[in-house]
Amino acid sequence: MAPLPNLIVIGSPKCGTTSLHYYLSLHPDIFMSRKKELRFFNDDNNWNKGIDWYKAQFETRKTVSIWGESSPGYTKYPRWPHVPERMHSVVPHARLIQIVRDPMARMISHYRQSVDAGELQPDLNREASRLGQSVIVMASRQCYQLEQYLPFYPMSQILVITQEDLLRNRPDTMRSIYRFLGVDDSFDSPKLSKILNASASKRVMNRAGRVLVKALEWVKVGQKIPPLVGVPLRTALLKRLSRPIEQAVLDPALEQRLLEIFRDDAERLRRLTGLKLEGWCV
Repeated sequence: MAPLPNLIVIGSPKCGTTSLHYYLSLHPDIFMSRKKELRFFNDDNNWNKGIDWYKAQFETRKTVSIWGESSPGYTKYPRWPHVPERMHSVVPHARLIQIVRDPMARMISHYRQSVDAGELQPDLNREASRLGQSVIVMASRQCYQLEQYLPFYPMSQILVITQEDLLRNRPDTMRSIYRFLGVDDSFDSPKLSKILNASASKRVMNRAGRVLVKALEWVKVGQKIPPLVGVPLRTALLKRLSRPIEQAVLDPALEQRLLEIFRDDAERLRRLTGLKLEGWCV
C-alpha cells in the first residue's frame, strides 16, 4: 500500500494549480497523483471512501520522497467547510502549497469558468454582490482561506507563492518550492516551459448544449466521434449550442466594495507571508 501524501497543493482556484501539479510531477523525487483533483477532504463522497482509497491514489513504482496531490477546492471555505480539520486528522505533517493571484483577476477568471461549466448564470454583478455567500468572492479572499489552516498547520509547513511569479520567474519559483520540499533544487527540464489550462475564450451553453455535454460525459465518447471538417464533432456541435461569455463588467459601486474587501485581505497576506504582491489591484 502506498503511503499517505506529504505534499498537498491546496489552491487557490484559477491560480495555476494544474500547471504546478504538472511541473512537480516532472521531478524525479516527486510523485503527484495521476488524477489531479482528488478532492478527498472536501467531497463527502470521496471522504466516505476512506483512507485506503486515498492511499491507493499514490501507488507508484517510482522511488520518491514526496507524494502529492492538488485540489483547489481545499481553499473554498465556507463552500467546503472542515477541510483543514479533516486534512490534519489524516496528514498532520504534510507540507502545503498555496498559489495566490491578483484577487480581482482571479475572481473574474473563476466566474467565467463557472459560467462555462453551467454552475453560474452569466450575471457577474448578481453573483459578486452576494459577497460572503459567493464562492467566487470568498475564494479571492486568499489570506482568509489560508487562515483557516493556521489553527492546524504552522506557517513553517506552508509555502505561499504567486501565480505571477510562477508565470514570469518559473525557474527561481520552482527552486524555492524544491527547497521547501527538501528535494534536489538543481533539477531542470524543458517541459517546465509548458503552461496548462491557459485562459481561452469561454462560452456559455444553452440548455441543449448542457444536455449534450452531460450525455457525452456519461457515454464517454467525447473526442472519439469522427471529425467533422477537420474539427471533432463534439467541438463543432458544442460551438453551435453555445455563445461566447460576454465581457464581465462590474458595477462601479460594487467594484469599490470588492476592492475594499480584497485590499484588507491582501494586506494581511503581505504581513503573514512577507510577499510584496506587486502589480496587484490592491
